[in-house]
Amino acid sequence: YPKVALGHWPPLFFVAQAAWTLLLPPSRVALMLLTAVLGALTALAIYLGLRRDFGRILSFAGGGPFLLIPVVQDLSMLLMADMLTALLAFLAACWWGRFLDSERARDAAGFGFFAALAILTKGSGFALALLPPLAVLFSREFGLLKKPAFWFPPLLIVGVLCVPWYA
Repeated sequence: YPKVALGHWPPLFFVAQAAWTLLLPPSRVALMLLTAVLGALTALAIYLGLRRDFGRILSFAGGGPFLLIPVVQDLSMLLMADMLTALLAFLAACWWGRFLDSERARDAAGFGFFAALAILTKGSGFALALLPPLAVLFSREFGLLKKPAFWFPPLLIVGVLCVPWYA
């Protein structure tokens, strides 16, 4: 890695590791177990996200194979922030989907909260900034752009939680 320095990476993954080692003795095995649990939680989140609309069998067919994807298996063998970022980004996307259905500020705030956590886990979480405009473009729901709930909850939450770290 060309750049590894204190403050270079966002803090959330390290906070998660510290919390995990309060539960289990700090060791390589314990931290690898954390990565496995994060992968399993991501598969569970996919299953739960699909279950309401598709039932148990099809939802399992969506969530279960996630663990069989080669890149997921590769990342499960490494102690990296990617699995936690994937989980948080998926949860953010689910909240944005709820917002598109309901147009409630609470759902937009859920998106903002999980997007901020993903950004504080790894900088690639910033890719979530593309989700709202692309969702509006593809759904052709341009009226959402006029709603304060579209702009303020996500921007305020991400701004308050992420700007101090990245500044």
